Amino acid sequence: MSILFILLIVCPKPNSEDVLNYLNSLKSEEEVYQSIKECPILLLVKEGVARLYSEEYLEDIAKEGDWYIKYLVVPKLKNQELLKEIYTTETDKLLKEEAIKYIKDQDFLKIIARKDKNLFALPNIEDEEFLKELAIEFQGEEIGKKALYFIENPSILKETLRDLKNKDFMEIVFLKLAGTPYVKEIVLGNFSEEIRKKAIDYLDEETLKELVLKVDFPFKREGILKIQDQKFLMEFYKTTDVLELRGSCLENIKDEEFLKKVFWEFPELRDPALKNIEDETFLMENFDKFSDDLKGRAILKIKNQEFLKKVFKESQDEELKELAIKRIFDNNFLKETYKEENSRDIKKAILYNLNRGEQEFFKRVALQEKSKYLKAEALKFIEDEGFIKNVVLKEDSYYVKLEGLKRLSNQEILKDLFEREKEWFVKVYVLERIKNKDFLKEKELLEELRGDE
Repeated sequence: MSILFILLIVCPKPNSEDVLNYLNSLKSEEEVYQSIKECPILLLVKEGVARLYSEEYLEDIAKEGDWYIKYLVVPKLKNQELLKEIYTTETDKLLKEEAIKYIKDQDFLKIIARKDKNLFALPNIEDEEFLKELAIEFQGEEIGKKALYFIENPSILKETLRDLKNKDFMEIVFLKLAGTPYVKEIVLGNFSEEIRKKAIDYLDEETLKELVLKVDFPFKREGILKIQDQKFLMEFYKTTDVLELRGSCLENIKDEEFLKKVFWEFPELRDPALKNIEDETFLMENFDKFSDDLKGRAILKIKNQEFLKKVFKESQDEELKELAIKRIFDNNFLKETYKEENSRDIKKAILYNLNRGEQEFFKRVALQEKSKYLKAEALKFIEDEGFIKNVVLKEDSYYVKLEGLKRLSNQEILKDLFEREKEWFVKVYVLERIKNKDFLKEKELLEELRGDE
């Protein structure tokens, strides 16, 4: 027994340099093997196993060593029966997973993939028909999902779709088939309508245009909605007699002159035609001719402040008025409107649109507004924490108090509020926001207050 070996045994934590020095001093593979058997410390085993090539030595260590030794030996084993024995008899999860990576026995792998649902068996399974069966049998489970990833044959993937119900699994198959002729075969093939429609999402545009032009193609609308070729869409719009298909074309046509030209042709198609019209002059000039729904969509595209004010003043539709006011940024108009308006939703929209510099206005609302909800909204925009503190002290509504408390962070103001406030819930809330842990012995006060509750 060498002095170096003795040092390794007696040293409580030998370093890698000690181990390498010792291993370099050995003259044969048998000496390395004997050292691992006699001194199975992790560093020695790790470095020693890397120097072993004899199947006999490796198998012997794998049969008798602790789990961590077997773990290090497994990648070098060729004995399939021993690898299967390790997987079958060992209980350590990491060791079992390591062993299965090197097992080639197809029947064994299939059994544990199905029985144990072991994901580590899948990379070595060569039978893609079996993987297809797993994916179908275990839909919604991880083993079925991973099985799909290891199927490379597009024909098998295509056929797998016939029995898939899980949408996530379908997505995996389509992603793997995207850009291949097989997607077109699915669209035109003997598959369910759901699968055929889904396949359209993965067709390239040239194929889509080819299919849409076919007289008997059943999914023209779905195909058109995926096409962006402007010339094709405008030409198709002109040649088709089907209103629904014309509407689908309009969804993707970006040429505003074309859209404005055909806008009035069919009342049913004005909604999709309006989608890509941004010409503010056209929208304002024709606003009164629009249906209520179209007005609601058009108003979201208009920035002209005078026009928006006009719509707000003249409209009897509360929803349209609210949409208009949300796009008006004239502070004087907003403040005057607030005084005259009764709708809580519109008043709230005004508060949100007002310039944050209108602090005096927000304060007046917080003090004078009858609605507790609007008072609370106004507090969100007030920067003066001293003012907010006084509102909290005077206000009866818990709703308003709570909103005010959320706005406070100044430590001195919080301490003053604690001293003056009578409501227990406010005191507790304030204490929880004070960072000075010594203030009035916070913990004792909290327990006392909660005890009184």
